Amino acid sequence: MYEQENSPLLAVIRGSRKNKLILFNERGREVELSANRIHRLPDALPASCTRDEDVIKHLEALHEKAAAAANDINLEELWTVVVEENRSFTQKELVELYNGDDELIIHTALRIAIIHDPIF
Repeated sequence: MYEQENSPLLAVIRGSRKNKLILFNERGREVELSANRIHRLPDALPASCTRDEDVIKHLEALHEKAAAAANDINLEELWTVVVEENRSFTQKELVELYNGDDELIIHTALRIAIIHDPIF
């Protein structure tokens, strides 16, 4: 996942060139980005995604499910749990606190919720 114009996009890493990763995103475009712009998700592309069209469909479906799940995430509740620890948390830690497990849909949904929430 990466952000472009404050909008999250899902992509798969296809390789690297010089100091950049080559990504194929859910819009069917290939982009080159530095690794520090990428947020890695806790899963791999299914083996059944062998064609570009399959990859696009998979990423679009994942994004749609995660965006719907993001609407149900209560960031204020999560904030009240982490604020008193006065430290930085990884995305994985936040997902595990919220969900108990670092599941792909919830991980992606939480990331989307955080991107779109200006307060928490």
